[in-house]
Amino acid sequence: MHDSSSKIAEAPAPAKINLCLHVGARRFDGYHPVCSVMEKIRLFDTLRTTPAAEGAGIRLTGSDIPPGENIIMRAARALEREIGRNLDVDIELKKEIPVAAGLAGGSSDAAAILKLLVFMFDLEVPQERLRAVALELGADVPFFLATGPQLAQGVGDRLEPVEDFPDYAIVLVKPLVALSTAKVYERYDEMAGRPNSGRPAGDQETTGLEQRCR
Repeated sequence: MHDSSSKIAEAPAPAKINLCLHVGARRFDGYHPVCSVMEKIRLFDTLRTTPAAEGAGIRLTGSDIPPGENIIMRAARALEREIGRNLDVDIELKKEIPVAAGLAGGSSDAAAILKLLVFMFDLEVPQERLRAVALELGADVPFFLATGPQLAQGVGDRLEPVEDFPDYAIVLVKPLVALSTAKVYERYDEMAGRPNSGRPAGDQETTGLEQRCR
C-alpha cells in the first residue's frame, strides 16, 4: 500500500432522477420491486478527503446528521469492516442536493466516499465486493458506482446499462415541502389499495414491470 499522506482527494456526488418508474406491491421486507431507468444529473454534492493523523479515525464535517445515522459515516465504517482495518481521514461534505426530494443525495454521497477512500488509501477491493458493501447501505447506492444510465430492476439493485441513450433536456423543480421516500411509497400503497404482495423478502420477481419500462 502506498503512503496516502499526500493524497487529498475530491469528488462530485451527483443527484439521480428516474426517467421512468414502475412500482410493484410492497414485499414483507418493506421494499418494493421496481423497474426504472435511472440517470445522474449535473446537480451534485462534493466530498473532499484529507489524510488525518494516525489514530484520529474518521471525522466528518458539513453534516448535522449524527454519525450513527449518517450514511457517509456508515459507508466509511462498512469499508473498514470489509478491509479489516481502521482508516484515519477527515471528510468534508459540501451539500447542494436538496434532502427529502427523491434525488438520492445520501446514496450518492455514500458511493462517492467509498470510491474516494479506495483511491486515497490505494485499497485493493474487488469491484464486486465494493458493490456488495454499497448494497448493504441502500438499494440505490450501487447505481452510483456504475457509469451512464442504467435499467434498474429488483429493488433497484439489479442494473443493466442502457445503450445508445438519446440526448434530452430536463427542468428540475423542487417543491417547498419535504417528501420522505418512505412516506411516498406508503401513500402509493394506500392509493393502490395493495398493502403488500405476500411474497417472501428474497423474491426478486418484477414480472410485468420490465415490459412497461423497456
